[in-house]
Amino acid sequence: MKKYLHRPGTKLTGHSTSILAADFTADSSRLVSAASGERTVRVWDVGSARTVSRLEITNGVNKACLFPTGDRLAATFDDDVVRVYELESGKELARARQMLRPRALCVSPGGGVYWAGYGKDNTVVWSWLPGEAPKPLLRDIHTFEPDCSLSFARGGEELWCFFEWDLVGFDTRTGAEIARFRVDRDMALGEGFVLSPERCAVAVKAMLNRDDDPVRPRIYKWHLDSDVHEWCTEILGHPYGDKPLLTMARSQRWIASVGKGGVMFHSLRSGRALGLLPFEVPEATLSCLSLSPDDRLLAVGTSKGDLVLHDLGDSLVEPSVSPGE
Repeated sequence: MKKYLHRPGTKLTGHSTSILAADFTADSSRLVSAASGERTVRVWDVGSARTVSRLEITNGVNKACLFPTGDRLAATFDDDVVRVYELESGKELARARQMLRPRALCVSPGGGVYWAGYGKDNTVVWSWLPGEAPKPLLRDIHTFEPDCSLSFARGGEELWCFFEWDLVGFDTRTGAEIARFRVDRDMALGEGFVLSPERCAVAVKAMLNRDDDPVRPRIYKWHLDSDVHEWCTEILGHPYGDKPLLTMARSQRWIASVGKGGVMFHSLRSGRALGLLPFEVPEATLSCLSLSPDDRLLAVGTSKGDLVLHDLGDSLVEPSVSPGE
């Protein structure tokens, strides 16, 4: 049975529009956030909940992602250019043409930048090492759903691309496709992760109605080779029409998802509900969900510019299971 996590949040005040990204630095002491329509990227001190520096970027940002090293920021813009900024000085270090309007953006531990969306030449995923020319990574994915997601596995050696019916994996060192899986045509894939060495995927799957709109989203964990489902669970009262948000603990012990009324935590091993963190912000579509590298801090952002930090502490521990249970 789930428990309520009464963890008062700390509100970070400064943004006024939808939060696009809120990424923690490697030591979890800083939080870097960007908002739609704002030129200012803010760097927050987590301990004092205050802005310690500001980074001025180009107008029209639509995606942003902090490099794992914590010293640079990658961002895509409405002018179809992806840019990399030095966080301390605000200097633009590199830029390249996007070739599409991104729906997902990520940076590998090795510094490679990847974005996914839908371009005119049917290329849906691009890879870019700043200082070099971008390279097309994946083409010809046939889907009606504009949303997609990207995630890394094996310490960044694999990139996994989630589309409506396709899950495609790449070797980030060579760019070679390593695997491709397809779900049923009456289902749609949403946010997700691939777990190594388990060879399992954990992702949001939703039924498609007669208008091809995803409805009734659930979280599934299934073995990719056998296509056997290990468990599935409902997203807590998730409102129709909202995009599910999903994030995973670095320890891979649990995942967090957003539903109506709170953030729900589930064990990755069993799917068991571990706890519910009620919202402390106005009821609105949440736009951002991010965990610190030490799994103790959760940042929640909304379309109204609210950015709230919660200290989870050691509250998310799966109860032991007795023999035969």
